[in-house]
Amino acid sequence: GQLTNSIPTFEMPAVVEALAHGAASVETMRRAFASRARLTHRLLSGIDRLRTCESSGAFYAFPCMRACLGLRTPAGRLVDRWGLRKCFTLAMLLAMTGALLAAMWPLMATLALAALSSGAACGLVIFSLQRHVGRITHDLDELRSAFSWLSIGPAVSNFIGPLCAGLVIDWLGFRSAFVLLALFPLLGGVLVRGVNPRPAPV
Repeated sequence: GQLTNSIPTFEMPAVVEALAHGAASVETMRRAFASRARLTHRLLSGIDRLRTCESSGAFYAFPCMRACLGLRTPAGRLVDRWGLRKCFTLAMLLAMTGALLAAMWPLMATLALAALSSGAACGLVIFSLQRHVGRITHDLDELRSAFSWLSIGPAVSNFIGPLCAGLVIDWLGFRSAFVLLALFPLLGGVLVRGVNPRPAPV
């Protein structure tokens, strides 16, 4: 990741060259960026419930999604109906099945299926946790604190997961890494058994 905000030394000669001889291409780049900004604004404005302002400079966009708050997705309705434990069980089975398929038949089709099943499992777990955390908090400060901690989990796992998988691949090979990945969801299932989820509202 980016550790500093300074210009890297290997880019400094390019900056000097751009300042000395790059004026001719600035207008071409400005027009390209303006075109991208208009395209971004037009596409975002065509999405229901999104409001966005047209950019006068860079082609960044910060759409207002306030009208989307409180909407429910099919996955969200499933989580509301099933609750935390059933959703975790389904996610655990999806993740384990995908990883074991990849370990047994490391072909492109099974790897794609493994990626699909593990992605679905991850999404289901995130929906379940967000619902549960939102229901066990009692005030706004507690809610903010709980969701702050909840957001740290995926960030930490996005670092530790690939690192551990890479080490296992280097030491034991791909199949062993997939088998190990198939065992990890069991740990989540054991941890969730101790949770006492509040009943869903009628």
